[in-house]
Formats: sequence, C-alpha cells, structure tokens
Amino acid sequence: MNPYNRMVLAASANLISPVWSQASPAVVVAAAVAIGLWLALWGLHRWLRQIAPRPESLRLTRNVLTLAAAAVVVLVLLRGEGWGAPHITWRALSDWAMGPGLHILFIFVGAFVVVRVTDLLIARLQHVLAAPEIETRNWAERRKRIATAGRLLRGVATLVIVGIAILMALREVHVDITPILTGAGVIGVAVGLGAQTVVRDLIVGVFLILENQIRVGDVISVNGKTGLVEALRLRIIVLRAEDGAVHVFHNGSINEYSNLTKDYSCAVVDVTLPLQVDLARVHAALVAIGEELAADAQFAGKLKGPLEILGIETLTASTMAVRMRQRTEPMAQWAVDRELRRKIQERLQREQIAFAAGG
Repeated sequence: MNPYNRMVLAASANLISPVWSQASPAVVVAAAVAIGLWLALWGLHRWLRQIAPRPESLRLTRNVLTLAAAAVVVLVLLRGEGWGAPHITWRALSDWAMGPGLHILFIFVGAFVVVRVTDLLIARLQHVLAAPEIETRNWAERRKRIATAGRLLRGVATLVIVGIAILMALREVHVDITPILTGAGVIGVAVGLGAQTVVRDLIVGVFLILENQIRVGDVISVNGKTGLVEALRLRIIVLRAEDGAVHVFHNGSINEYSNLTKDYSCAVVDVTLPLQVDLARVHAALVAIGEELAADAQFAGKLKGPLEILGIETLTASTMAVRMRQRTEPMAQWAVDRELRRKIQERLQREQIAFAAGG
C-alpha cells in the first residue's frame, strides 16, 4: 500500500472512531436489522424472478414488506434510545439479535416466499383451467373469467399474508396487537369516518365478479364513459378509452353500465336514402352485400349469422333510413361495421343508387 492510501485510511479511521465509540447499541441494531432485511428481500426477489418471472403481485408485496420492515426498525431504534423502554446494552443487543431480531427476519422472508409461492400456484391453476385441451365453445370467455378471478385471488392472498406478517412482527417488538384484532383503536375510527363507502365498493365488486357480468378484456360503458376493462378489482374498475385516457371508477359509484362485448356483439348501420328510391333494389343490394361479407375470408370467422335487413328505421318528408344489423363475435363489431360501410358505398355506387343529400 502506498503512503497516500495509508494516510487516507488513517484519516478515515480517526474520523469514524469517535462516532463509532459513541454510537448506541440501538442505532447499531437498527442498522443491522435494516441491512439484513434489505439483503434478504433483495436476494429472494432476484432468485424468484429467475425461476418464475410473474411480477403481478411482486411489486406490491415488496413495497408493503419494505414499509413494514422500516416500521420495525424505527420501533427498535425508539425503544433502544429510551423512548418507552430502558436503554439497550451490548449484551441486550446480542440477546435481541439472536432472539426477536432473528424471528422478525424470518417472518418477513417467510412472508415474501409464501406470497411468491401462492402467486405461482394461482398462475399454475389458471394455466390448467384455461388449457386448450379442455377448450369449450366459449373458451375465450372462460379464459377472461379465469384471468379476472386470478387477479382477485392474488390480491386477497397478498393482503392476508402481509397483514399476518406485520402482526407477527409487531408482537416480536412487544406491541399489543389485541386492539387491532378486536377492531378497536384505529380500525374503529376508520369505520366511523369512511369505511362504509369502502365496504359498499367491496360488496359491489364481489357481485360483479361472481356473477360474471364484467371481465378483464371486455369493452363496457360505465356512467357514460366507454373503454376496455384493464383491471377489475374488489374496489375499482379501470377503463382504457379509445383515445388512451384511463378512467377509474369505484364499484360503489357505478350507477349504470353496459357490456358491449358480452357473448356476442352487433354492428348496426343505417343507410339514409331519398324518399323516391326503389326499396326493392335497395333490399337486393343489401342482401348481396351480406353474402359478399360472409364470403370474405377475412371476416367470415367474425360473423355469427347472416346480415339482417331490419327495414325502415326513420322516415322524414324527404328521406328514409334503412337499418341493417350484423351479429359478430365479441370485439369484432367495429371492424365489421367499417367493412359494411365500405361495401355499402361501393355497391350502391355501382348500382347507381344515390344516398340522400346530407345523409
């Protein structure tokens, strides 16, 4: 080692020595607990991501456990510095580290492992239930329902496991958890201030999922907003609108909703024509359009039945609107609607049937 490095090390030792000699055991044990928990969670996180990279509940679990570990570290520090307990000695520090400290480490590591294993088991169950070998006529609908139930089950399992881990850790630092378990204290205040709304959200969410009314991947309208269901949780529904906007609704605030992709969808098109048009020619042209659409390989698999000519929908002094409806597979109505309009324009132009002015 050259003289310069030796001088730097000596100066650093002289700087740290007074601080170290005056550091209380509580500070040291708090730092040790924090570092130990962080290293354990970090190592488990890397290992579990390698063997099963499914991060749905990983981020939430890691954040909650990190906050819980930080709370335990703060409690250790406060008790050791004399706020609520006698000052910790080095002998007491050693006893605590080999007793409650080790227990707390095992609790958080164990909770992390249990959450990940639960996540893997749920994912495996989803894979088995949605496997192609048990495909049914409504397999796509079944897969949506399984995915929604899986997300719900993951959230509930993570909440229960993390809650139990936090209560166990609090007991290790001699915090009385009886008021928490009996619903006293903070829980009672929360219920009085606003938990009724939360309970309503949860109840509505449970019925939405159990009754299979809405699933992730459906397109629905909620309180006048339309979008793709990106998340369906016990408390909220998250919609992604066509323009990219994200709409979040509390389940208890839903006054009305419409599922646009439940079982099947419909493309409905009105053709506005002059009052003097020959309806027989129009009807024949529309029937030909339906046959042409059914013969198109790109759209044949998206249709559920023939094109329906419903007849005159509206009638004015100078125009009339003829309505047609094509039943489609879920989510296919918009593509079929655009193709229908294109074929109508081409066919009527070829048949020299004019549209109404402004129609």
